[in-house]
Amino acid sequence: MPEAPTRDEVERLLLAVTGVEQLSADLATRRLAILEEIARIGEAQAGFWGWGRGHPMDSTIAPVVGLPFGFTPSEWAVIMETSLDEDGRAMSGEPIAELLKTSPQVTAARSTFWTDDQWHSTPSFQRHLAPIGWDDWLTSVRYLGDDTWCCLTLWRRAGRPPFGPREVAFLDLALAGIRWLHPKISEAIPPQAFVDLTPRQRMVMVYLLDGLSRKQIATSLGVSFHTVNDHVKSLYERFEVNSATELAARFLKAR
Repeated sequence: MPEAPTRDEVERLLLAVTGVEQLSADLATRRLAILEEIARIGEAQAGFWGWGRGHPMDSTIAPVVGLPFGFTPSEWAVIMETSLDEDGRAMSGEPIAELLKTSPQVTAARSTFWTDDQWHSTPSFQRHLAPIGWDDWLTSVRYLGDDTWCCLTLWRRAGRPPFGPREVAFLDLALAGIRWLHPKISEAIPPQAFVDLTPRQRMVMVYLLDGLSRKQIATSLGVSFHTVNDHVKSLYERFEVNSATELAARFLKAR
């Protein structure tokens, strides 16, 4: 069993959440501020919060927003490239995807999958991370629907001790418990996208993009599954797409 966060860590997190909520109603400001505090509590030198679309069981993972802390611009570019290339997916994405088969949220440290020797011999570490001085990572990934996800990731510089079970439990608690770290893709929809849509079509589109199934949309709106199908078909025809992921990408590319 993983260690539990200490009482002091939990109290610091609660105080930080309260302070950040009073600081600003702007979600980006809140998220970056709480990331910085989580990094301090977890004794990390950098990290990022992000969200995107795509299911871990296929190859459609697509980050939408990333809020980094503690990286230089060039380091952040390397971190992003490393996480998305073939080696990066093998070192973290694929093992995490396996765990996500049985749970909507997974929190794991590098040491969950790799010993020190194994990790330091990976091509991804040697080619990308070692030259810029970053070493150990800890990440928490949460799925909010079929293909909408968010994550919190912390990094430590070379020479620092690896993340342990207590930090894993702490980050898991943070992502699970702070609800405004759970994004909705409707945050990214420009107002003009709703022009000429009926009120019901607008609601169906928001629910669809936020990851709800057609059955869940029908239940939420108190209409039949057939009615929802008709609305979805109309939306797809209007925006010339074939799926919710394509619909989201259409708006997100225009941001």
